[in-house]
This record gives sequence, structure tokens and C-alpha cells, in this order.
Amino acid sequence: MNRTLLTLFFIVPLFAAAPGSLTGTAADPTGAAIPAVVVIARNAETGAVLRTETDASGTYTFPELPAGNYTIEAQHAGFNIYTKPALTVAGGQ
Repeated sequence: MNRTLLTLFFIVPLFAAAPGSLTGTAADPTGAAIPAVVVIARNAETGAVLRTETDASGTYTFPELPAGNYTIEAQHAGFNIYTKPALTVAGGQ
């Protein structure tokens, strides 16, 4: 019985560590897409920073984002910086 409990203990962290993904769209107040927005994902636990930019349709994607809690920040000239704190990315999502 001790082996089963030990095995379950190690399996749970492995699943939690699987990368997830995050996709979104940058738009102005009228709903028009904003291309070339710099989007930063900052991991709250590790301090790791990942960066991407929106495409011509205003869409951004972080395809392999390690599971964890993130602050997302979007920056573009002529717009206020947008910050979304406490976004949780779960493994495999």
C-alpha cells in the first residue's frame, strides 16, 4: 500500500507541470483588432517572462506556457498599458 501512495504523489506533480496554452485578442474600444501589440506573460512564482506580439488580426498565442500563475501585460504606442493579474494556466489546457 505504501508504494501506491508514493506513486500517486509523484504522478500528480508531473501532470501539473505539463505546459498549457494561452490565446487572446487585442482590440480597441470600438472592437477593432490591434496588430503588433507586445504581450508579456510573467510567471508569478518563478519570475520567468515570455513575450509575443499580436498578428494582423490582433490575436496572440503562447502555445507552450508552463503551468502556473501569470500576470499578462499588453503594450502598444498610443494606448494605456493593459495588465491582467492572477491568471492561472493549468497544464494541458
